[in-house]
Amino acid sequence: MARPKISIPVWLRRITQSAVALLFLYLFVQTVYKPVNQTGKGVKLFFELDPLVLLTNWIATHQIVSGLLISLIVVGVTLLAGRWFCGWICPFGALHNFLTSLRRAKPKQLIAIGGYTRWQRSKYYILIAVLAGAALGLNLVGWFDPFSFLYRAMTVAVYPSAS
Repeated sequence: MARPKISIPVWLRRITQSAVALLFLYLFVQTVYKPVNQTGKGVKLFFELDPLVLLTNWIATHQIVSGLLISLIVVGVTLLAGRWFCGWICPFGALHNFLTSLRRAKPKQLIAIGGYTRWQRSKYYILIAVLAGAALGLNLVGWFDPFSFLYRAMTVAVYPSAS
């Protein structure tokens, strides 16, 4: 059976994802040379692009930090183009897409056979908990945000084992 031909937009997305993932890795390694508890400017860029950080910060403090206004661009483009950020820009999305491509069953096949579980709804429950925590002054976004997740995984597991 012949493999299906991959379209140009798919290749563009893969190239973009790879470039952004490499940028994230480069900026991550640059933070190693910073003093303790000081994130380098490069990695901060990814957090400033994150609309969830803007939203939870606004809910918790009733103020909008000017450095986070760049995330409004992400929101605007998302309203026009759909979930482009997760599929094209987010390094965690790139990692997720890569790992998903390694499994045998493809997403369309899983949908057809009802292969998705109730656990996949948990992300919405987590979002509600994060927003409720922000309303109460509790910063849960640092625990559950995909960038924080990826950054912590790189800091705790990947980088120490690679060095």
